[in-house]
Amino acid sequence: MQNSTKHPRTAPPTSHRITSIAALTVLVALGCLAALLSGPAAARAATSQPAAATTSARHSASSLAAHRVPRVNRRALAVARSKLGHPYVFGAAGPRTFDCSGLTQFSYAHAGRRIPRVADAQFHAARRIRRAQLRPGDLVFYHVHGHRGRVFHVGMFVSRGMTVAAVDPARGVTWQRIDYRDATFGSFTHR
Repeated sequence: MQNSTKHPRTAPPTSHRITSIAALTVLVALGCLAALLSGPAAARAATSQPAAATTSARHSASSLAAHRVPRVNRRALAVARSKLGHPYVFGAAGPRTFDCSGLTQFSYAHAGRRIPRVADAQFHAARRIRRAQLRPGDLVFYHVHGHRGRVFHVGMFVSRGMTVAAVDPARGVTWQRIDYRDATFGSFTHR
């Protein structure tokens, strides 16, 4: 017996359908922007999108990001992220081993900005900013006594409460969650 079911014809695109497709493209672009600025979990989610939509969205996302995050920050963060998995060695400033401030100094140097070598000096040289002002590539500092005293650790802000930092010999350069109760923030690109 032959199947006599006819397949319905696809209707030509209407203005409503075109508007829906445009809105979907914007949503995908925003999702990719979040993935670009957030880290490995979001990046994996973004790569699961269809190839054509992802490619289009990446162009939109990168142009949006370019307006909000200074080039120096983007470049420094890209360098720091490229060092994920590298070993921690106290006093090391790259290119293969790092301590926390060595990683931030190395990353900023490769982005064209010279900053001091040690975390405490980086804190004093950076402009103090509020949590709400953090942009990817800004620095997150930890002090010996909460928000006071000498700085003993620094990481580079990625997004959503995460930094990339040279943490310790056991973990090396890795993702580190921000402890907002004890963190202060600084930037070399805020005006």
